[in-house]
Amino acid sequence: MGITFIAFEGYEIIVQSGEEVVKPRKSVPKAVFYSMIAVVSIYMLVSIVLMGAVEVTPVLIEAASSHAQIPEDPALWQVLGNLGELGLARAANQILPMGTLVILVAGIFSTLSALNATTFSSTRVGFVMGRDNVLPELFKRVHPEKKTPHLSVLFSGMLIILMAISLPIEDVAVATDIMFLLLFLQVNFAVIKIRREYGHKLDYGYVMPYFPYVPIIGILTNLFLALYLFTYSPLAWIGAISWILFGMLIFFLYSRKNLRKEEIKEETKLVSEERVAKEKEYQVLIPISNPENLKKLAKIGGKVAKEKNGEILFTTIVTIPEQTPIDEAHKYTTEEQRELLEKASEYVEADVPVHTVVTVGRDISKSINNIAYSRDSDLILLGWRGKRKRVPDLVLGSTIDNVVKNAPCDVAVAKTKESKREKILVPVAKGKNSELAEEISMAFGETGEITLLNVTKSPNGESEELISKHKKKFEKEDIDVETEIISGEDIGNSIISYAKENSFDTIVIGATKKGIVQQALFGTIPEKVGEEFDGEVIMVKKRQPLQSVIRRISDFISDKVRSS
Repeated sequence: MGITFIAFEGYEIIVQSGEEVVKPRKSVPKAVFYSMIAVVSIYMLVSIVLMGAVEVTPVLIEAASSHAQIPEDPALWQVLGNLGELGLARAANQILPMGTLVILVAGIFSTLSALNATTFSSTRVGFVMGRDNVLPELFKRVHPEKKTPHLSVLFSGMLIILMAISLPIEDVAVATDIMFLLLFLQVNFAVIKIRREYGHKLDYGYVMPYFPYVPIIGILTNLFLALYLFTYSPLAWIGAISWILFGMLIFFLYSRKNLRKEEIKEETKLVSEERVAKEKEYQVLIPISNPENLKKLAKIGGKVAKEKNGEILFTTIVTIPEQTPIDEAHKYTTEEQRELLEKASEYVEADVPVHTVVTVGRDISKSINNIAYSRDSDLILLGWRGKRKRVPDLVLGSTIDNVVKNAPCDVAVAKTKESKREKILVPVAKGKNSELAEEISMAFGETGEITLLNVTKSPNGESEELISKHKKKFEKEDIDVETEIISGEDIGNSIISYAKENSFDTIVIGATKKGIVQQALFGTIPEKVGEEFDGEVIMVKKRQPLQSVIRRISDFISDKVRSS
C-alpha cells in the first residue's frame, strides 16, 4: 500500500498549480475531488475485471515463477503479485486482442504524462521558493517570451535525469513515496494548526468535515505507511533522510537568512535614525520605554560598551495595528520618542559612540530582535521591574520573555535599582552563561570591588579549580577580584544571604542550564536571586542556538498538550 500511494500524488500537483488557475478557491477543490472520483473508479474497475475475468493459466504461472517462488495451485492475486508491474500487461492478453501491447503502450503514455505533471509541479515549487528567497534568485526568473520559469525547468530536468541514471529506480520510487507520505503528514498537521489559529479569519473554498478527526487519521495512517516502507527498502529510507537533511542544510545555510530579512521588512521599519561617524565592532542594543530606568540602563550599557571598546544603539519602539501598512509607520511617531533618545545619550560617557533610532513595528519583542539581527548587535540590554509573573506562559513579562527566547545575540536583563556598584558579586559555575556574566562584570572593575562566589553542597577540589580558573581571566585584564567558596543546599538562597550579609549592591549572574526546558528563561536560581535580592541584579544569557531549538520544541509540545 505504501508504494501504490504515489499513484495518488497527482492530486497534490493540482493544488500546486493554483496560481495558474482561474478562480482557484472554487476550481481547485472541485478538480481534486472530480479527478479522485474518476481515477479511483478506474482503478477499482480494472481490479474487479482482472479478478473476475482472468484465469490462472500455465503460461501465467510459469511467468510468475520466474520472478519468485509461488505455492502450488496459486490464487490469481498471488500470480499477479509475483508478476509485479507486468502483471496487468500479461493478464490483458486474456481480455483484449494484443492486450499486452495495448497495456504497454498505454503505460508508456501514462508514464510520460505523469513525468510531465511531476516536472511541471517541481518547477512551480522551485519558482515559488525562488520568489520567496528560499532558493537562489535564478529559480524565479521567467522566460521573456514563453512566460515560464525556464531555469527552474532546466534544473528540475537535469536533477530527474541524474537520479534516473545513477540510482536504483525502485529505491528512488520508494524514497519518493516516503517523502510524499511525510509531506502529507505535515499537511494534515498544518490543517489542524491553521484551523485552530486562523479558522475564523480565512475565507475557505472548501471546509474539511469532521475536523479534527480526518487530519488526525491522516497523520496516523501516513506515519504508519512511511514506517512500514522501512521493511520493504531500508535503503530508500536512508535516501529519503539524506535528501531531507540536504534540504535542511540549504535552509539553515541560505534560506533562513533571506527569510529573516524579508520578515524584518514586513514587521519593522526604522523611521528616524541618527548615527555617529565612528562605528565599533561590538554593539549594545538598549530598547527604552520607561523614563524611570533610562539613566540606569544607559549607565550599565555605557560601561559594557566601553569595556568592549564598542558602541550603543538606543531605540524606542512604536507599535502600529496589524492592518496598517508598514510604509505608513512614520505617522505614528512623535517628538517624545526622539527626546527620550536624546536624553538617554546624555547619560553615556563621551568616548562611547551612541546611535539612536525610532522603530515602528507590529510587535515590541519581534521589533527588538529584528533590530538586533539587522544591525548585528552583540548584546541586548533590557530593564526589568523585579517581579516574576504568576500567570501561565509568562516568566518576566511578555516582551522580555519573547526577546530572550528568540534573541539573535546575547541578552542581559537588569533589575534596575539605585546602585553605586561598589561591591559586585558574581556567582560562578561551569558554562558559557557564567563566562558572559564575568565579561559583563569586568565593565565595573574600575570603580567596584568584584567577588567571585561558588556555592556547592560540599566544597572540594573541583570548586577550588573552577573558581581559580575564573579568577585568572580577571587577572589577565589586570582586575583584582576576591574569591569565596561556600556550602549550601539551596543555591539561590545561599547567594542572596551571602550578598546581604556582605553588603553587596550588585549581582551579575549567568543563566543556569535548568532554564533550557523548564518554564524559566534564565533558570530558577538567577530568577529567584533577581526577584528576592534588594539591590541591582543583572541576569545574562549567552546565545546558544541548540538550546534555543530545544526550548522551542519544548514550548511547542507544551502548547499542544495544553490546547488538547
